[in-house]
Amino acid sequence: MINTNLIHILSDLFVNLSAGWFGAALVLSIYARESEKIDWSALFFNLLFAILSLVAAYIIINQV
Repeated sequence: MINTNLIHILSDLFVNLSAGWFGAALVLSIYARESEKIDWSALFFNLLFAILSLVAAYIIINQV
């Protein structure tokens, strides 16, 4: 059995990773507004990975 502290740390890691992906999406959208060219695929994948990281954190924390 995996230690519960390790599960909490892993869940928190995914929450922080999600915050980083949301931050990247925010910075990308601000930069795109200034350069008037939007990279939709990068924005889509940043938001997708952020949501997947939050889902992973939720699933991991519910395993305890």
